[in-house]
Amino acid sequence: MENFRELNLPEELFKALEKINFLTPTPIQARAIPPALEGKDILGSAQTGTGKTGAFAIPLIAKLLTCPDSSALIMTPTRELAQQIANMIQLLVNSTPTIKIALLIGGDPIAIRVDDMNVALRRREANAILVRAYPVGPSGKAQG
Repeated sequence: MENFRELNLPEELFKALEKINFLTPTPIQARAIPPALEGKDILGSAQTGTGKTGAFAIPLIAKLLTCPDSSALIMTPTRELAQQIANMIQLLVNSTPTIKIALLIGGDPIAIRVDDMNVALRRREANAILVRAYPVGPSGKAQG
């Protein structure tokens, strides 16, 4: 895959990619996005800064844009990673009023964010992406 245009993404997503200067997929994106767009599960491992968030976020957003009754939940082990993923996804959905994103992490007031999102979902104004930090403790078991 030479560029994102080859993927037949929804036009608003392609324009968002162009706006943030994402023109050519990274190797992990080139390998992960096509099967994800087909609905297949993906598992990827790559170094920091190689485009892993885009590898799963681009097909996720494409799905939300083409399936109006869908939503997504992204779980992360740390609040920092949750914030990083939420920021990246926000860049991709800024010009898409039909997708709302909420970052749910401990220590932040979430009631207002969740309430606003629930109102939008009930009115069918938007799809939802929830990004939640789910810390793993020293025992390796999830906390929270």
